[in-house]
Amino acid sequence: VFNNTIYNSRQWGIRVSRGDTTGTWGHIYNNTITTNTIVTNGYGVGAHGGMLEVYDNVIHATNGRGIHIEGNNAKVHGNDIDVIEFTSSEYPRVSAHGIKLEGCANAEIYNNTILSKGYVVSPTQTSIGAALDFSVDVGSNNYIHNNTFTARHLGGPGFTSGDYNTMYATAIQALQTGNIDGNTGLRIEDNTFISNDRFFSSTEWAVVDGAEPDRIIDAQTISLARNTWIREPTALLLMKKDITFFQSSVSGLRFV
Repeated sequence: VFNNTIYNSRQWGIRVSRGDTTGTWGHIYNNTITTNTIVTNGYGVGAHGGMLEVYDNVIHATNGRGIHIEGNNAKVHGNDIDVIEFTSSEYPRVSAHGIKLEGCANAEIYNNTILSKGYVVSPTQTSIGAALDFSVDVGSNNYIHNNTFTARHLGGPGFTSGDYNTMYATAIQALQTGNIDGNTGLRIEDNTFISNDRFFSSTEWAVVDGAEPDRIIDAQTISLARNTWIREPTALLLMKKDITFFQSSVSGLRFV
């Protein structure tokens, strides 16, 4: 799937779903995708099958997300992603994922440029910026390297700088990691992370009616090594925090 221009996607831009093949690579490349979603989970590209290579695409969301990876053995590189997502009556809080890994294994993510923006419409309508978002299992062995991830909070009419746990942008957002009894093998190395808010967040903002938190890193070894962390100056956000764990159980996380 290549050399297409998608002017206004209402949910997915390009979504490829196929079995976990080990025979033939699929390629999604050189596409220009603009998303303006009317429902949640609207991504520019969905790599939902084995052995998919997603590269050299431009994804710009005036309302939506970037690349979603569910298939194993994916290669995602050389993409330019700029996203913001707005809330709806169904989902009063959303996360504008730049790149999201969910349950995939042996993915390699490299040489991408990602900007994810947060915006607060009202105190109950919050768009979180999350440049890199992951929810992975034991033995996934995903490798994320040599990317530039930027998280920029734009504020908005309902923004309150003191509300740290619900109104934020983060370069990395860690979600529940599935099986909690072993090593994910997730390596995040040699990247540049830029933020005017926080760099790493495991924050449970989705608890509803007493439901159990689902934003958890527990007994999973995740290694972040040789990364560069750059604070983007802004007068917008006061008392900025680099790393936040809020209502989260965290262990096995290594910053090297």
